[in-house]
Amino acid sequence: MKKIFNQFTYHTISFLFLAILIGSILFILSVPAGWLIGGLFAGILYHMLFKKVKIDKLYLKIAQTFIGINIGLMMNITLFKSLTSLILPITVALVIIFISGILLSKLLYKVTNLDYKTAFFCSIPGGASEVISLSGEYEADQRVVATFHTSRILFIVLFVPFLLSFYNGDIDVPFTLDSFYIPLTFFPIIGILVGATFFLIKKYPFPASALIFSILLSFIINYPLHLEPIPLLAGVGQAWIGGIIGLQFDRSTLEQLKKIGGVAIIFLVLLLAIGIGIGIIFYFLTPLDFSTSLLSIIPAGAVEMVSIALFLGLDSTLVAGVQILRLLSTYFLLPFFTKWILHQTKKDIRNADQR
Repeated sequence: MKKIFNQFTYHTISFLFLAILIGSILFILSVPAGWLIGGLFAGILYHMLFKKVKIDKLYLKIAQTFIGINIGLMMNITLFKSLTSLILPITVALVIIFISGILLSKLLYKVTNLDYKTAFFCSIPGGASEVISLSGEYEADQRVVATFHTSRILFIVLFVPFLLSFYNGDIDVPFTLDSFYIPLTFFPIIGILVGATFFLIKKYPFPASALIFSILLSFIINYPLHLEPIPLLAGVGQAWIGGIIGLQFDRSTLEQLKKIGGVAIIFLVLLLAIGIGIGIIFYFLTPLDFSTSLLSIIPAGAVEMVSIALFLGLDSTLVAGVQILRLLSTYFLLPFFTKWILHQTKKDIRNADQR
């Protein structure tokens, strides 16, 4: 037992260190979303070196908390007023997301040998962990669903930073030692915020709870203190999240994609195109700039999109707020929507077979 614990500890520490190392190097080199993409490559590389590597979900929550603390320190009271004005555009975007999921599922069902339930859960562009979990309850092929959503997030996270960097022109993020500095007086505050966040997520668990609670707690504690954001804390969080995503993209994921063939690649491109299309619609419905609109509403992981916003110097607090609303809405609506659409489709398939 002790040997297993020691091996787990060694793999955990070495993996997290590698993610920070590669992420920091890419950040110094001004690679778009360097911390996040560096972590992604670290995760893929580490999995190639050590085939069976499992990182406890605890570290994902810690990473989300680190990013949430940094966002909370940047927040101000006007954010809540901005979010209320975006309720209608967010609702429109959610409707489009669910409709596009239905259409994509029917397409995937027709051009592959997947059953409709599996095709449906592969096609819902949002709330990956919730969709994967729910797919098991409906007896869909969870491995295929997990493969599609892991690939979707990886594909979008790799593509979007470069797309927006190109769209916005050269982004000059000068490297300074301040980017790697945390004042000693901040460590007790960080410790208190992390501890309080974990107390709350244990008592009130729900999707993205670590991100939400850490944002709110750091905002509350910072209201009278007026502390500065901590770029290194957010960077470490981004690197760890990228690394954990990278670890999930293993050989079995590639094998699953190969079985489905070129359709999988076309499908991923379609998901990206739909995400960009929703971002464009959201842009026209709101006063936000295009980059902020896209990162706020594209279904590709709330924390990942916030990480890209941080790199681009956009309003990451607004991106986080909209993404959290999207994620929570998806979480509450998905079970009812799934039950209804699968019931309707089952009737359609039965009628088609009778003809």
